[in-house]
Amino acid sequence: MTVSDPEPVAGQPRKPWLAALLTLMVPGLGQLYGSDLKRSVAVYLGYFCGIALFFFSGILKAFGGLVAFVVVFLAFLIWAMWDAASVARRNRGAAPRPFNRWYVYGAVILAQALIGPGLLDFSPVKAFKIVSGSMEPALLVRDRIYADRSHYSSVKPKRGDLVVYSIPEEPGQKVGRVVGLEGEEIEFRDKVAYIDGRLLSDPWAVHTDSTIYPRSPFVSADGAARDNLGRVKIPKGTYFVLGDNRDRSFDSRFFGPVPLSRLEGRLLYVYLSPDRSRIGKSLK
Repeated sequence: MTVSDPEPVAGQPRKPWLAALLTLMVPGLGQLYGSDLKRSVAVYLGYFCGIALFFFSGILKAFGGLVAFVVVFLAFLIWAMWDAASVARRNRGAAPRPFNRWYVYGAVILAQALIGPGLLDFSPVKAFKIVSGSMEPALLVRDRIYADRSHYSSVKPKRGDLVVYSIPEEPGQKVGRVVGLEGEEIEFRDKVAYIDGRLLSDPWAVHTDSTIYPRSPFVSADGAARDNLGRVKIPKGTYFVLGDNRDRSFDSRFFGPVPLSRLEGRLLYVYLSPDRSRIGKSLK
């Protein structure tokens, strides 16, 4: 003799509060719980298409677009929860359908948890969190920023661009500022940058350590130094990326120019920060 799930009892009441809660977890799931399959699919498709519109159209490249997204999303979610509760009340005494099983609801929640975040990887914009002070004061620790990952597919980096990039020497992403361009020669003399032998106008540089080190104590495997660096020819297709907080930054002075293929996006704006006055700050 085998044990199976008991058959649902006809007329088993739906709970409006549970329908609303399920919708909060996955839009449309509350309508499914309320036995309205078509409405469930319509609500979820509306949710999915709305997310896709905002994330893939480029609207989020502006802080105003992010604000609009949050307002629209919250309004839609509140409506969907109200609608799910209404469906549950309307079908309170209806006989359960084959899809009204706890494991169906669990499967939908699990699928959303596994598939949903992966879809965002295709979005041209991506959120990052600042975890070091290498870019102070332009970027502060715990600032949360958006970056345009599609920007360098159509244009070349410019001097002064704030970028997200990666290097083989460290896991994860780093942030920095493009200072040297392909084909140029860059050098540092007592913390001061020179491009092709001429003093670089470098309004971004901040120095918090008055000590000036000669090249040898800070030499890395490729011969770079923090405060004094001999001329480096920047190969074609690569860029010299530095942290604004020059005395507290591990950057191209140590690991060399960064290939364009490793520039993962240009920074757009701060969307969240412990310092509320920074929220919405443009980083272009």
